[in-house]
Amino acid sequence: MTRAATDRPGASSAGTAAQRGTVQATTSRWRRFPLPFTGYVLMLFGFACLGISVAMLASGIEVGIPLAVATVVLYAAGFGCFLLRRHLIRHPAGPDEPRMSVDPMKPAVDRHDVVRYLARYRGAETSS
Repeated sequence: MTRAATDRPGASSAGTAAQRGTVQATTSRWRRFPLPFTGYVLMLFGFACLGISVAMLASGIEVGIPLAVATVVLYAAGFGCFLLRRHLIRHPAGPDEPRMSVDPMKPAVDRHDVVRYLARYRGAETSS
């Protein structure tokens, strides 16, 4: 075997570890991003673009066509935000990660906070 052939497995495993670290950093970044709120806002902009594009096309103004395309793009982006959030909820990063919700106004619940709350306010129920 040549030296290049023996170096490849080590290089690929180091590359794989670096890729894993990049994926975990990207995933944690997405977990902190307010995806449901962004999805709702994109959908609202999509509704506004839909109304404006229909009015423009009904009036015979040609600018309504790019707005119709923008409507489809905004709907797809908003829907994508909800799908990504659903994926992040179904696949938690680890046991210490906060529990996530689809509701944009409900913050993520940290498991340590839940245990501390149960111990403080419902100590009698958790001790049995």
